Amino acid sequence: IFSDDTRDAIKGSVFIEEDPGFINGGKDLEAKVKSAVTAHCDRKKGFSPKGPGQIISYVSSHDNFTLWDKLLFTEKEKKEKINFFEDNEDVKRLNKLAAAIYFTSLGIPFFQAGEEGARTKRGIGDSYKSPVEVNQLSWKRIYAYKDLLDYYKGLIKIRKSFGAFDSRDIEILDNISFIDTREKSVVAYEFKGNGDSMEPWEKLLIVYNASEKDIFLKPHK
Repeated sequence: IFSDDTRDAIKGSVFIEEDPGFINGGKDLEAKVKSAVTAHCDRKKGFSPKGPGQIISYVSSHDNFTLWDKLLFTEKEKKEKINFFEDNEDVKRLNKLAAAIYFTSLGIPFFQAGEEGARTKRGIGDSYKSPVEVNQLSWKRIYAYKDLLDYYKGLIKIRKSFGAFDSRDIEILDNISFIDTREKSVVAYEFKGNGDSMEPWEKLLIVYNASEKDIFLKPHK
């Protein structure tokens, strides 16, 4: 199941250009992000999968806006005319946060080809009949955003190095402990390993800070 709930909670509705999600100014979405972390196996509102293996966690695919374009649409101080090819450090930061969330969530991670290189379709969502200039992968752009590409490589390495992320059993939820940050736009949790002797870490502390301030947390003992 491609989880639209995860996608929209992180970055906003795919059908409304300026609708924000958790990372880009949306309000009161912390609970939905927590559900996304558990691959919606927490038995909250909505569908209840039998295990994380039934869920594909993602924020962009071939349909609708690319992640880069969607984030440009939701900028707080948007220019009258968006330049989809202009470098934008704020959007790059949000892109990294979006990727960090679904890569460190249960389920099967998926991302659109080129997302790791700030892929743009010039703001066109339904591009099935658009020319090749819109739909093609720009290798020049991927090289230009090497820091973003390297960030994705790092996330893949972390996920491969911590086997608990790929657990297909619902019992893995017992290894996740959410931390009450008492902060808006912040979600934090501790994730214990699943006993795999190959794991370099016994547990991870993961924090998604979509606010504009520094957050200090005291991990669980």
